[in-house]
Amino acid sequence: MGTETHYRRSQVDYSQSGCDSTHIGMTEVETGAGTRNGLPEYSVTLTQTRIPLGCGRRLFPMRRIVPRIMVALFVALGILFGSTFIKIYPKDFFWIERANAKMPVWVRGNISSSIFLIYIHGGPGGSGIAQSLFEVSPGDGNFNQASSLHALESDYAVVYWDQRNAGMSQGTADPNDSRIEDFGEDLALVVRTLRARYPVRHLFLLGASWGHSVALSYMTLIDGWKDNQSKINGYIIYKGNNEADAPFQASKPKIVEVALKHISVGRDVAYWQSALEFYRQKSRLTDPAEFLAHDEYATRAMGVSYPLPARAWAAFKASIFTPLNGWKFYLNNRSLRRADRFWSWVTTDRTLSTTLARVTIPVMLIYCQRDLLAPPEVGRTIYGKIQTPASQKTMMTLPYSRHGAEGPDVAVMQAGIRRFIARTIAEESDSPSQLHSSRVVDNSETTLQVTNGAVTSR
Repeated sequence: MGTETHYRRSQVDYSQSGCDSTHIGMTEVETGAGTRNGLPEYSVTLTQTRIPLGCGRRLFPMRRIVPRIMVALFVALGILFGSTFIKIYPKDFFWIERANAKMPVWVRGNISSSIFLIYIHGGPGGSGIAQSLFEVSPGDGNFNQASSLHALESDYAVVYWDQRNAGMSQGTADPNDSRIEDFGEDLALVVRTLRARYPVRHLFLLGASWGHSVALSYMTLIDGWKDNQSKINGYIIYKGNNEADAPFQASKPKIVEVALKHISVGRDVAYWQSALEFYRQKSRLTDPAEFLAHDEYATRAMGVSYPLPARAWAAFKASIFTPLNGWKFYLNNRSLRRADRFWSWVTTDRTLSTTLARVTIPVMLIYCQRDLLAPPEVGRTIYGKIQTPASQKTMMTLPYSRHGAEGPDVAVMQAGIRRFIARTIAEESDSPSQLHSSRVVDNSETTLQVTNGAVTSR
């Protein structure tokens, strides 16, 4: 008895898979075809079947996953990039406006302490907002480190402000039309706004580098300067200059010494010979080009550099999901550097040297032993000229640092600032009838010298 076999071809529809490549496969079909010698007889037929490669979700899903991953990456990068210039500002971030300039202010830290510390950035062309996120002017040239002011935010409300034509500032103000009085008036507006918005009981200023000139304008030059000082409990000068000539004269012999050492060992001989020639010809700085040349020689003599790509990358990273707009910071800085009339008075004006003696409030001076942009000699001169009583002024010298605290000096500086603020407030509590009256304290504390990372009196 034989068997009858029915042949059929099965088909699978891959048209919905979204694939266009095929693979040739073989299908074995067993069929019965009758009997032979009393036994069933079978035949095997091999048929070709076309199976698409990468067939959608069931067989090879990578064809769809890869494009989705790429889209997700582009979206993520777009969000990161967009966050650098599209901003949502926190509660204690606000803007002030004066004389065609719109300037940002960010209050961070312990607002409930009622102790406010206004950071006045350097430059000109620095940024307080950027300083709140990373060290903008690191003594060692390393931008990948937290701001030295971060540690103070646990104790005080630290106020970061971008000056006109700097940082994230906006408006139509032309830097060539600005004078030092404009910066003092802007600071006065910052102070008034803080007192209107917050329960400020104690207010301190910290003028860093060029920021010292801005603070002096507010405290000794603009209309109402005497009243302005009465609103400030204390002032911290950090690597500050109030004129270009004094630091030039102090650092000139040190830079010449460095140049001679390099030449003696055959290192960058042509460069350092040009430096020697520059200092032989210049008895003082008279124009912006000379100021910038001295700045370059001094920075290189300190063995540090601030390359533009590193600065730009630090600002870009800090702009991601923060209030900082690194693009605006860069554009303002570039515009300011092209303002020739602005730099002319910045480098040659000595008005603040004549008003320096008007300072009478408690002062702490912080300078860096290895600094050639604002050498300690500048600090000692300022210390001697201000009229603050000897019992209320303190000078600290950081032994390991260049133009900004570095290494172990950072913690020493922070401790010194805390001590100055605490002592000033305590002394005012002892004399409530007068904000800045003279008090008798241990004179051994009036000047501090830092040696091997420890603070010692002298």
